[in-house]
Amino acid sequence: MDDDGFSVSARGVECVPTVSELTAKIKRTLEREFPRVAVCGEISGFRLHTSGHAYFTLKDPGAVLSCTAWRSALERMRGRAADAALLRRLEAAPDGARVVLKGSIGVYGPRGSYQLHVEGMEEAGRGDLHEAFLRRKAKLEAEGLFDPARKRELPRFPRRIGVITSRDGAALRDILRVLGTRWPPAEVLLRPAPVQGEGAAAELARAVMELNAQGDQDPSSRVDVILLARGGGSIEDLWQFNEEVLARAVAGSGVPVISGVGHETDFTICDFVADRRAATPSNAAELAVPDRIDVARMLEREARRVGSAAARIFDRARVRLLQARHARGLRRPEDLVRRRGQDLDQLADRLAAGMARTARAKRESLRLLESRLGRQEPRARVVLRRARLEELRRGLLRSCQTRLSARGSRVDVASARLAALGPERVLARGYALVRREADGRLVRLAGEAPAGARLSVLLHQGRLACLVERSEPLDRDGRLREDTA
Repeated sequence: MDDDGFSVSARGVECVPTVSELTAKIKRTLEREFPRVAVCGEISGFRLHTSGHAYFTLKDPGAVLSCTAWRSALERMRGRAADAALLRRLEAAPDGARVVLKGSIGVYGPRGSYQLHVEGMEEAGRGDLHEAFLRRKAKLEAEGLFDPARKRELPRFPRRIGVITSRDGAALRDILRVLGTRWPPAEVLLRPAPVQGEGAAAELARAVMELNAQGDQDPSSRVDVILLARGGGSIEDLWQFNEEVLARAVAGSGVPVISGVGHETDFTICDFVADRRAATPSNAAELAVPDRIDVARMLEREARRVGSAAARIFDRARVRLLQARHARGLRRPEDLVRRRGQDLDQLADRLAAGMARTARAKRESLRLLESRLGRQEPRARVVLRRARLEELRRGLLRSCQTRLSARGSRVDVASARLAALGPERVLARGYALVRREADGRLVRLAGEAPAGARLSVLLHQGRLACLVERSEPLDRDGRLREDTA
């Protein structure tokens, strides 16, 4: 028995099993104890290898299990409609699916790790992490953090680049290699930060704010662009880049941010919030700086273009100089002066003639304006208005006299007709108006004045008071009635 309590044979270490022997023993034990198992969890990192096999992990909040689906098992699953649909979804979105896997436990000897050999799978609902990712993504998108209008253009030739990533990760080596190859003049400022684990998101957010404050005291030390990067991994490994504290820090950054997290198929909240999303950390470095070879070629093209333009300008100047050198004016300057003097005289004559024409036109315009103003002179307008008023007054009097005369004639005719129809004219012809003295009513019929009634008879001249002695009514034919009193 050794000091640690382990038994060792007298033959020494020769009897202690090797790693391969111990692994083989564990493999036999596990495969014998777990020939058929079913396990539920969330798939992460589903990857279909060129060999036709699929590799991924199955996890829950407390553990992770490596899984392998051999090509033969995948072919059998593709023959079942439900399994085939699930596999297509996994190939398109390799993370987040919650499934029930069926298979057997095996041990991979070279690494000494156990794994599940998957023979069947069925969907058990989407994973909790994926659901949390979708809820947070919808919330921040509703707040406008993903709006393309708020995202800024990247600087074309950055002088200083801030890099936020792990100091020991492969992402930093890839970024430095790409930056050194494409754009060596750029200065790289590393702000190391943890890229996974509890509290990593808060530290990453603090790193973003520190790089933003880099140039507050010394503007010359301000970074032009920030690279936020890490290598690939499962959804758990990348989860810190889905935290809200980091998303809001990136959205509030005054410096453009490039998010290069994971591989091309990995998407995080930071990718949507950042000013530019890169497929990998290396791609983030490529987006941050130009390629010096492309810039050198562009400068060469511009140099050739400027040289060609300068040569054309020099050629035109040379031709003009030669023309001026052989011009007659330079051989006999006095001829040039005389010709210019003659041109000046012609221009002076044209100017004088033009001024005279302009003056005549102005005088004519002034005369017309004076004539119009004279017609609009107030006293003349008053005289005209008075004459018009007098003419209207006379016309009104004539109209009134005409209308009065016509109305007088109509009144005379109506008076004559009225007089002809009046009672005086009727009485003058021998008729009389008979009234009963008792009530003053007119007597039109003999029956209305019985014997003994007192009557008042109005004549053309004078009035009579009468007493009826006898009344003789007439029938409809004008004959005396038989019952006449």
